[in-house]
Amino acid sequence: MINFTLSKTTAIVSLFFLVRTLHAQIIFVNNSNTFGNVVTPSGAPVQAILTNPQAMASGYVGVVASELNMQNGLDQNPALLASKNKVVGFQLLNYSSHAPESVAQSRLFESGVYATKGKHAFGFSSRYLLLPESIVTDILGNPISSATPFEFFTGIRYAIRLSEHLSLGAGLTYIHSNLINGISSIQGINTKPANALAGDFGLSYRKTLLQIDSFNLKWNAGLSVLNLGNKIRYTETANGFFLPQNLRIGSLFTLKWNMKNKQYFAVDFSYQATKALVPTPPIYTLNNGYPVIVDGLDPNVSPLRGAVQSFYDAPGRFSEELREIIHQFGTEARWSLVDNKLLLALRGGYFNEHETKGNRKFVTAGLGIGFSGFRLDFAHLFPTNENHPLKGTFFLGIGGRLSLNEGSLFKFIE
Repeated sequence: MINFTLSKTTAIVSLFFLVRTLHAQIIFVNNSNTFGNVVTPSGAPVQAILTNPQAMASGYVGVVASELNMQNGLDQNPALLASKNKVVGFQLLNYSSHAPESVAQSRLFESGVYATKGKHAFGFSSRYLLLPESIVTDILGNPISSATPFEFFTGIRYAIRLSEHLSLGAGLTYIHSNLINGISSIQGINTKPANALAGDFGLSYRKTLLQIDSFNLKWNAGLSVLNLGNKIRYTETANGFFLPQNLRIGSLFTLKWNMKNKQYFAVDFSYQATKALVPTPPIYTLNNGYPVIVDGLDPNVSPLRGAVQSFYDAPGRFSEELREIIHQFGTEARWSLVDNKLLLALRGGYFNEHETKGNRKFVTAGLGIGFSGFRLDFAHLFPTNENHPLKGTFFLGIGGRLSLNEGSLFKFIE
């Protein structure tokens, strides 16, 4: 048996699942299991990490967003790129450093651009994930080799406004995952980089619920299905890994007070539910030396079948399916001042995953400052569990948005 030993504790655990597949291991759970099996799509972790500091600071909520935060359309809901206004936006850099208190770090970089005119909007983004060096050891812990894992993707997005309120978006992403970079074979099994194509789909509905002279109330509902694509394989003999396919549904209310000189103060309150669209691990037992499923369904299915099956395959039935839903809450307060050239934003949120499904629980916080269309955003998360591997993770973003409407080129208009 071969093990990968990371040189630090990291939130990226794909190497563990890679080794499990390479050696055809099966995790057996006895019948007294309390359904603590974690649903983990272990392929291409770069696709599962959100780097947008504005959304991250607001509880990772991004399937819905205010009209000022259209950049969420690049990674969480492509329909959000559509706008009534003529807009050009860009993210020069989104940067994430995971677990900086450790000896080594995993780093993630992302950039992107988007533009909208009339009913149509387009976006392009790319992302690069660099993981710390990993040591390959045998079962006794003796080092055999080392790997320098990395991943990247590049994707395009398109959105269209179907009506005054409803927008539709879609995207296509190419993924290159080289988690075993530097290792050509393990115990005679040839390894290789993995490649995949993934599709995204999104809907966004916006409506003004109340509007008077100095105040208006807006509502945004959103839905997206992300990362539907082929399984990725790091060897010819492996069954393959699911991409981090997931469903996101959310709602956002924006309260906006108009001030003098067309300046404003606005507050967002948002909620998002996220569910992985991959099979739940079944319960196995041994029958004449062979593994047999005693509860749950076979997880070795196609990606589309796995997405459908994910709604009813949990051994714990409906109650376990409900526990697989991640609940996210976010808020953002922002002031647009100095003739809408200066933007100040404070953000907070909470991310809650059930104890038996990963137990990721953390408070998020962040701030943003912008001037003449350019923005600097910062976010930090605070795990509620002691010694959590995500402790100390922070996000930094540099970007901007230019409104091409007459008289509002360098202003924060929404």
